Amino acid sequence: MIFRYFVIILFYVVILLFSSFIYAEEDWIITPAEFQEIQNKKDYYEEVNFTSLLNGPRIEIINPKALSEISSPLHIQIIFHDSKHGYPADMETLKVTYHSFIKKNLNKKIKKYLSLNVLDYPKAKLPKGRHKIEFYIEDIEGNITNRVMQIIVIKNK
Repeated sequence: MIFRYFVIILFYVVILLFSSFIYAEEDWIITPAEFQEIQNKKDYYEEVNFTSLLNGPRIEIINPKALSEISSPLHIQIIFHDSKHGYPADMETLKVTYHSFIKKNLNKKIKKYLSLNVLDYPKAKLPKGRHKIEFYIEDIEGNITNRVMQIIVIKNK
């Protein structure tokens, strides 16, 4: 019985380590192995509660459309506008987080797709399933906005 659990744990460790090499050069937001790891930990984490703060920069999600069912890879396009007070977005404060029952910081993965106040990720890959990505940003005066984008991937191309 102990040997069986050891083999299962070893299997997942090998998959996680190997998947980082396989997917290193691809544009995965969350790799299938990371997604599976998150799904396996559902019993150990509380579900994340989301709040919306809207005093800071306006976050306009151009692509994908809200609650749309799409194929992966997908085009993610987001514009961070000035706040309603007229202050520009402070892009240094941008935090992009993948949410499930745990949180995963995506800032390193999306950094190369940021230009001025636009996130343009033309071939973002996600495994089949439901995904929530949170965008948190402040304007230069410290006013905060966060917005959650829900994506339903129905198939991978």
